[in-house]
Amino acid sequence: MAGSRALARPLAGRLFQSLVTLWLVTVLFFLITELAPGDFAIATATQGMSSAEIESTRFRLGLYDSVPERYFRWIAALMQGDLGMSWWSDLPVAPLVGERLWHSAWLFAWASLITVPIALGLALGAVIRRGGLFDRGTSIRSEERRVGRECRSRWPPYH
Repeated sequence: MAGSRALARPLAGRLFQSLVTLWLVTVLFFLITELAPGDFAIATATQGMSSAEIESTRFRLGLYDSVPERYFRWIAALMQGDLGMSWWSDLPVAPLVGERLWHSAWLFAWASLITVPIALGLALGAVIRRGGLFDRGTSIRSEERRVGRECRSRWPPYH
């Protein structure tokens, strides 16, 4: 019982950190798209498009609403599983992501098939030959961290 409580607290902390990080990523993503010069209505306007058609596009996309209002509407829809409509193809985004997800999974699988055996081989090499090339190569980074901590603990500006 005591062990499960000791484990629950750090897990709850990690979950909270993950949720805050996810929220910050959504805010940054939204702000970066907002800070881009111009707007989508102008970016997609064709040569013969009238200003009334551009205004209609802005209204249809909700570009006249305030930034916080658009953000919260976007987050609310996202939490319901609605990824929205693609501005470029005017199709729902979820199926488009689903089609491309297979390619990402395929790439991940191949990358894992290549990198995991290499990483395991290097780790086993470091374990089998302690003090050897692999062991020293992987130990350098941890030694740099230890030396950095020592320097900071003795350097006056950090006191």
